[in-house]
Parts: sequence; C-alpha cells; structure tokens
Amino acid sequence: MPPNVAIASQASEQPGKKLELKSKHYPKLIVQASKRASRNQRRYNVSFGIEQVCLILAALAGLLTFKFASYDIAEFLIIAAIGLAFLVRLLRWFMRPYKTWFESRGLSEELKTLMWLYAMRVHPFDEDSAEVKGQFIQQATFVKEAVAQQFHRSVPETDMNAPAMLEEIHHAPFETRSTIYLRDRMRNQLKFYESRIRSFNRQARLWNVSLLVFEVIAFTAAIAKVLGVLQIELFALIGAVVASGIAWVEMKQFDSLASRYQSMADLLHQDIAEFEDPKNQAAIQSSWSKYVRSIELALFQEHEGWLRFHRDLA
Repeated sequence: MPPNVAIASQASEQPGKKLELKSKHYPKLIVQASKRASRNQRRYNVSFGIEQVCLILAALAGLLTFKFASYDIAEFLIIAAIGLAFLVRLLRWFMRPYKTWFESRGLSEELKTLMWLYAMRVHPFDEDSAEVKGQFIQQATFVKEAVAQQFHRSVPETDMNAPAMLEEIHHAPFETRSTIYLRDRMRNQLKFYESRIRSFNRQARLWNVSLLVFEVIAFTAAIAKVLGVLQIELFALIGAVVASGIAWVEMKQFDSLASRYQSMADLLHQDIAEFEDPKNQAAIQSSWSKYVRSIELALFQEHEGWLRFHRDLA
C-alpha cells in the first residue's frame, strides 16, 4: 500500500481518534509568530499606558505645594513624571514593538492561510503525493522571506514542517476534511470575531461613559473655581485625565474595529449557512478548491485591512 493511502486509511480506521486542527496542532513557526505578535502588542500597549499615566501624575503634582527645606518637591515630581514619559516614548520609538507586532501577525495569518489550503487539499496542494509536502514547506519559506523583506526585519528560523495531525487531515476523505474546515476554521474564526466584537463594544461604552463623566466633573470644577467655591485648580488634572483617555481610545479604536469584525462575522454567518444547506453540498464538493480559497481570501483581505488600519494609527 502506498504511504499516502496508508495514512488516510489509518486515520479513517481509528474511530476513537478525533481529527482536529487547533492551535496546538499548528506548525511551530505559526505558533511562535503568534506568541511574538501578542508579546509585542502588550509591550506597545503597556508603554503607551505608562506614558499617559506619567502625564497625569505630572498634572497631579502641579496641584501640590509642599516643600522640603528650600526645595519644591512638586517641581521635582513634575520633572520626573514628564521625564519618564519622554523616556518611555523614546524607548518605544527605538524598539518599535508595533513593527514586530505587525510583522509577526502578518506572518502568522499568511501561514495559517497556507496551512489550511494544505490541510483541505486545495490547489496547489490538491494532489495526494509526496511532492505536495515539499511545495507546502517551500511556499511557507517564501512567505516568511517576503514578510521579512516587507518589514525590513529578520524572521527567526523555526520549523515549518507539517505536524502529524495536519498530515492526517490532508490525507483524510473529503467528508472528514469538510467537517474539520466548518468546525475548526469557519466556526472558530466566527467565534473569535464575535468575542472581539463583544469586548470592543463593552470597552467602547465603558471608556465613552467614563470620559463623559470626567468632562462633566472638569466643567463643574472650572465653574466652581471661577465662582470662588473651589480653590484648587482641579479641572487641570481632570483635563489631563480626559486627554489621556481620549488618546487611549483613539489608539485602540474600539468602535472601528468592532465594525470591521462585525462585517466579517456577518459574512461568515452567511458562508456557514450556505455550507450547511444540503442543497449546496454537491456544488461545494465539486468546486471545493474554489470554495475554500474564496473564504481564505476574505479572511486574508480582512487581515490586510487590519494591517493598513493599524499602520496608520502607529
């Protein structure tokens, strides 16, 4: 029996073994790229947050009037807070974690698309031969080099060989592969989008309400200061808080991202409904490569839009 046929028969002859394609089954390069993207996204967000907090502390220190000996402690605190904010921004500018974040996510998403085309036995991986695996690794290498050239940064050398589970799915019957694609690609991606939409909408409401409350307080404090009811210029501090909050919301773009992901979620809902309609099964099977490629193209275009969107913000 040829080796490829043996793999397919082995997968189908093990009813107790569940074939699935989760993140734990991805090639190492995809896993490492995803972790690298998450790590640098956190670095960028944390550094931006520290910078805004330092500016708020500088405004708070401006309200203080205590001294030690002949030294004005408040002035030292203002200098320290603004100096730290400057250093954090300078460090972020030199390290550019957003570039590594974009590069790593770009690499991860492109390789995921390539992996799913291979797993679903879609052109150019639609033949059941030993050469196909070599084509998969060759194209993965090409993607890695293209991403490195695009961002002018080196991509770490990591294994891109297809894991055993990925190989078994590639050689599995059409019914098995289509079930896995529906469950582990389409539904899983839909679940991700819906989760992010809920999170973005929740954060947008929280930040907008909070900023509105602080603006009302600042306005009230300014009036109280003019009328002589309040002696402390509290509105300056609250103004700094509001300004930092607005900068954070503008950087995160909760509403815009929720809208983008909602469009993709609606598209996936439609694709899944068509996929599950028994009347479409024969047509989907006969044009399987075209069908999978159309979905992967939509997901890839969403990522490209995400990348352009965040580049403009950074």
